[in-house]
Amino acid sequence: MHWTTYPAFAGTVISMVGWCYFVYTNHDKMNPATLSELGAASSTTLTYFRTVLWVCGPLFAITMIFFVLPKIEFFYLNLLAYSFTIVNEILLGVFPAIGKTRRLHDLLAFVMAASMLIMAYLFAFSLEGNYTTAQLVMAASMTVLGILGLLDRKNFIFYELSFIFISHFTILTAVLALS
Repeated sequence: MHWTTYPAFAGTVISMVGWCYFVYTNHDKMNPATLSELGAASSTTLTYFRTVLWVCGPLFAITMIFFVLPKIEFFYLNLLAYSFTIVNEILLGVFPAIGKTRRLHDLLAFVMAASMLIMAYLFAFSLEGNYTTAQLVMAASMTVLGILGLLDRKNFIFYELSFIFISHFTILTAVLALS
């Protein structure tokens, strides 16, 4: 594998461990909150939230920009979807989910999630064979998780984390398909 594929694998591990630890240490079952709300709860949690976003985002960007996008079909559509994902991910850390920036943060999070979902479907139609099937299953799973998250706000963080982690696996699957 090319060296530019490894950052996505590292980003996946950091994201999964980082977010699971963050939720484990900060989530209150009696007062459920989103990752963004947990991140905006204090200056300490905001720093942690930003760190995970701003470390993982560039790691995935290295793999996407230098490995996946140059090799994948429908380059411009994939580039557009990924651009919305990475730009909104960075902006989520700039505009926390609190006070005057709350609505903007929520809009950015929605656009990022929609872009991640679109990217999963684009991967499905840009790859071949079993990789297409795997991407379709992951994209459909992300769709279901997104709907469940909107309908079941009490358990939103479970759906949110699952959605994010499956999105990471769509990128890793694309990497494997293109290797």
